[in-house]
Amino acid sequence: MPALVALAALCSLAGAVAASDATGYERSGPVRVFVACAFHGREWATEELCRAWERRVEHLRRVATPNAPLWTEWRFVHNVNPEGSARAREAGNACQRGNGRGVDLNRNFPRIPRCPSGSDPYHPPLELVLRRDYEEFPGAEPLSEPETARLARELEAFEPDVAFFVHTGAEAIVYPYDACFEPVVGVNGARQHAFAAEIAKHVGVPAHRIGTGAAKLGYASAGTALDWAAWYADVALPFVLETYEPPARGCGELVAATRRVPTANMTSDQCEVTFVPRSAAKRACAVADIEGYVRRWLPLVDAVEALAADAEDRATLQEWLLKAIEPSSVGAGEAWRDAGRAAEDDDDDDGGDHEDGQ
Repeated sequence: MPALVALAALCSLAGAVAASDATGYERSGPVRVFVACAFHGREWATEELCRAWERRVEHLRRVATPNAPLWTEWRFVHNVNPEGSARAREAGNACQRGNGRGVDLNRNFPRIPRCPSGSDPYHPPLELVLRRDYEEFPGAEPLSEPETARLARELEAFEPDVAFFVHTGAEAIVYPYDACFEPVVGVNGARQHAFAAEIAKHVGVPAHRIGTGAAKLGYASAGTALDWAAWYADVALPFVLETYEPPARGCGELVAATRRVPTANMTSDQCEVTFVPRSAAKRACAVADIEGYVRRWLPLVDAVEALAADAEDRATLQEWLLKAIEPSSVGAGEAWRDAGRAAEDDDDDDGGDHEDGQ
């Protein structure tokens, strides 16, 4: 039995699909997949992964035929935070998280007004939010940064069905919401979990590392790209891919120490070990290497394409992409579309690396 067809039985979809169909939206054409990498400077290795995925997509395009077409369309943002990445690569700056203005780009998106259950979402303490030296400083207002404003507009223009926001520092596949300590909620959550579980089989992420953002990672975050994409941009299947963490054993005190220290208090060497999968002579041991890291995650492209190409799975996926409208998000508003445009206009050359891959 095709993978998603089997999983669909667990999602109790029938009633929700009917509700979605009532919107009058009909899903057709290839499955559109949006991928954004290197939100945080110290996670620059994810850019290498993004480019490898794009090369794989280009190969699949070249070998596609009318009888065996490509069932997916991809858009890649290789490096959301090029200035932060450049600083993180400099000696002694491996902990760089924010952009050139010290803003955490993955806290600079519009916050969700409430959780799907109706409970209040997480908000960081005001005394931290106002401090520019706070590691997760969210900026003056949502989408105040040229990088996030541009990313939001590009995602909206592409209208993806699936979105992957790629990070390092942990190993997990998480879905909305980062600001809510809640388990799988509603039909959308069930579908997101099922899709994530299928993808996880191909990249070696264990089942216990799949779940909602705050619940699975153990901490809540406000103003993330994941929550914005699910709540405001109406992406049916949005995910954060946490693609690397150092092994628990075999790497001496340097790695052991990272498990006892908040990231804001890490040394540059500790941050490099935690967020960058590359061997380096200066380390006590070789934690990993970028080539092996890329090889492990490369099958993601083929996994998504296989789901879209299988006739029965494709029918199930098309139903899932008719995103059920949850009462809490109805009328969420369009204000975010205008937010940050002034910043983008004032600093048009300051955004991320936005190169397309089909």
